[in-house]
Amino acid sequence: GIAALTYANLPYHFTHGEMHLWRSTYYSAPLAALLLIWATTWRERFLVDPARVGWRTLRADLRWWRVAGALAIAVVIAGTETMTTGFTMTLLASGAVVGAIRWREPQRLVVAGVLVAVMGATFVVLSYPTLNFFRVHGTNEEAASRLVTESELYGIKLTRLVTPQGGHRAELLSDIGSEAQKDTFIRSEGGQALGILGTAGFIGALWGAFAGPWRRDRPDTRAGWDRSSLREQATTF
Repeated sequence: GIAALTYANLPYHFTHGEMHLWRSTYYSAPLAALLLIWATTWRERFLVDPARVGWRTLRADLRWWRVAGALAIAVVIAGTETMTTGFTMTLLASGAVVGAIRWREPQRLVVAGVLVAVMGATFVVLSYPTLNFFRVHGTNEEAASRLVTESELYGIKLTRLVTPQGGHRAELLSDIGSEAQKDTFIRSEGGQALGILGTAGFIGALWGAFAGPWRRDRPDTRAGWDRSSLREQATTF
């Protein structure tokens, strides 16, 4: 309940209003995060014996129900919201490249490639009516004339996420938000600020991902590919 109320009162919801209801359906985002972690820690998640190596032995070692679950999640994400789909496919591919180089493990490229292919195929199949209409009748050039500068206008910048919104009711916070874009040629659209709770959660997530060496807990005995999964994904992002 608390999490739902916090999410419902994020600043950007009040800025964008009803026109962004479809963009506010983030129930696929946790599934995307889970899929990214599974892909990064694929040995622990998809193999009965994570230490087994060799292409021929992997097939008999697969946890088929977990593999089927991952493929189903990929289908759900691709059939839910295009923006989350694009981000997930990009992070899967880039994270696999980083992980394959870091751990000398080309199998990561195969795991991510299968998931990306499933998501891409799902998107194409579900979008076929629209794509076929474009093929037959052409696109509407007047309704969608996009400018190059819009990538800067609508792009989510880190400084805009963690600084207050300009025009905030608290003058100090409003000044901080305005100062962050003072010398920017193309200012970002409003409503990108995470807010106090969102920013605190973001900083806490970074601390949890990167502060491992400074903790005084018992030594982490997990395999390297397991304990570094969140760090790799955060660094790639």
